[in-house]
Amino acid sequence: PLKRREGYIKKNVLRQILYVYHTLISLLSLLSSDMAETHHNLAGLLFSDSRDFLLDSHGTQVKRDAIEGKLTVGLLIGPHWLPKALEYALSIIAEPYEELLKEGKPIIFIYVASDRDPELIETIQKYGGADDLDIDRPDAESFDDVVKKNLPHGWLYMPFDDVESRMRVVERFKTSIFSLCFFDSDGVLQTDQGLALLDKWGAPAYPFSADQINVLEQEAKQRLENQNLKVLLVHEDRDYLISSKESNIQVWIT
Repeated sequence: PLKRREGYIKKNVLRQILYVYHTLISLLSLLSSDMAETHHNLAGLLFSDSRDFLLDSHGTQVKRDAIEGKLTVGLLIGPHWLPKALEYALSIIAEPYEELLKEGKPIIFIYVASDRDPELIETIQKYGGADDLDIDRPDAESFDDVVKKNLPHGWLYMPFDDVESRMRVVERFKTSIFSLCFFDSDGVLQTDQGLALLDKWGAPAYPFSADQINVLEQEAKQRLENQNLKVLLVHEDRDYLISSKESNIQVWIT
């Protein structure tokens, strides 16, 4: 029990560190004039003169022309050497991603690994999160393990040895420990707060544009303003309650 409690405390400390770091960096990004520009040559950032491909979870090359101008792109940027935080970020994406695939939405997710950040490592170690770090092995070896064990089927990633391209993406779009940016098929940045949007709205946030988020917020506002017992207790996928005494008794709300 004591070990489980210690593990629980460490996990929550890490989440708090991630939250505070994310909040501070997000506020700074709002002050940056760079983020005011929304149109980017995304293909020019993901590829280079010497590399016209990304890799899938099996290490197979996926050519540039299979992606460019055809798909909404979710770009996840963050450290491979923080595996539990990566798992947490992927868990936020997993269910919405499956829903979008089932709906046939043209979307692809791409992972770009950021290099080790000495200040972040020191902060995590200071607040008891050292067990969550994977910094004792060579970066390339650690990264290969992450790709094999954590990267979901269907995802792509930028080759780890293309440091120049990786750092170009990281420096341009990373706003937190893990950042999820969404771009439309023309390479226009829709948001750099993709994890927060998926966590709050799920798949309905697609295509992650300001207009779509505004629609969702207005719908939520209307629901709050027109609350009744049915609105509070049920939703479109469940129009009944379960008795606390006998779990097999359903209480229908009409």
